[in-house]
Formats: sequence, C-alpha cells, structure tokens
Amino acid sequence: MAKSNANAGATMSNFPIVAEGDAIKGKMRDFTFGDNKLSLPIDSLSDELAEKTQIFLDGVQSDYDRGQQQNADKGEALNVMLSLSDETLNTYAQGSQLRHEIHQLFQEDLTSLQQSNPDYARHVSNALVQKQLELKVVVSDLGKQEQEIAQTQYVEVERQRKEGVSILNQKYENFSTEKAPELIKYVISKGMRTREANNWALNPLAAELGYKAMLFDRDAD
Repeated sequence: MAKSNANAGATMSNFPIVAEGDAIKGKMRDFTFGDNKLSLPIDSLSDELAEKTQIFLDGVQSDYDRGQQQNADKGEALNVMLSLSDETLNTYAQGSQLRHEIHQLFQEDLTSLQQSNPDYARHVSNALVQKQLELKVVVSDLGKQEQEIAQTQYVEVERQRKEGVSILNQKYENFSTEKAPELIKYVISKGMRTREANNWALNPLAAELGYKAMLFDRDAD
C-alpha cells in the first residue's frame, strides 16, 4: 500500500497545485469573437500575446462581416439587374408584337377598302394609328429601361472598383496612388490590354498577384 500511495503522490505532483491565496490563478481572460466568447485562465497567455490574439479575432470577424456585406450588396445588385432585364424583355416582346400587328395592318389596301368597305377601312386606319402610338410608348419605355440597366451596371462596377481599391490600400500603403501605376505599366508590357490593366481594382486578387510578380521580376534582375 505504501508503494501505491507513493505512485499516487507522484501522479498528483504532475498537476499544478493552486494555492488558496493565489487569486490570479482563478481569474479568467475573455476573448470575444462576434457574439461568442472564449475564456482562458489569465496566466495561460502573456498580456502581449493575449492582446495579439484579440486583435486577430477582431480582424477575422471584420473580414467575415465585410464578406457578408459584400455578398449582400452583390446579391441586391444582381436582383435589380434580373428584375430590370425581365422587364426589358417583356417590353421588347410587347414591341415586337406591335410591330407584327402594324405590319399586318399595312398589308390591307386602304384605297380599295375605302371604296368597297369604308367602315372596315376606317377600322383598319384607326387601328393602325392606335398601334403606332402604342409602339411609340413602348419604344420610349424600352429606352428608359435600358438606361436604368446601364446605370445599375455602372453603379455596381464603381462599387466593386472602390472595394478593390480599399482592399489593396489596406494591404499595401498607397497602393492605388503609388504602386498601381507601376503595376499597370508592368502588366501592359507583359501583353495585357490597356483597358484591362486600368481596371485592376475590379479584380484585387489578380492585381495583387500581378504586383507580386512585378516585385519578383525586379528582384530577379
């Protein structure tokens, strides 16, 4: 039994013994991640490491929130585009139908009808005028809808452009003002079209890869 007690004492000695008066051992440090909280013993991490841990968690949450908002913005823009496209297609179909009906009415010989059947001739003439007026309204509506689509596309492209500029300026100081002009020259020299090169902000990932390739080539030289 003495041997068994000795082993038990050796086993227990592997665990830290918290003195009753050692208050710091019982305190916990809280780390927040969105709506969640993680608690660790306060002495398990140094103050510096604890601060860096919370900064990291805040950054992850910020990236998540930004990604969620970006997805929401893109989804909303897509819904608007689909709605406008459906409306435009319907308007176009309506216009096509009116053109067909006008074409059919033009096949009538109004000169002959005015002599043989003046009532029907008057009916055809009135219908022709009415259809032409309706077509004029449809053409006007179609023009407005196309302008709305173009404006929606422009707004979405500008949103993506600003988003790309913000992403790269956060990663690289003064990227848009200092590094982007160099990147544009570099990728054009590699065969990219000028228009695509100037739109680097629309694809920040590709822009960053291009920037790193440019730096790699410079170091290689």
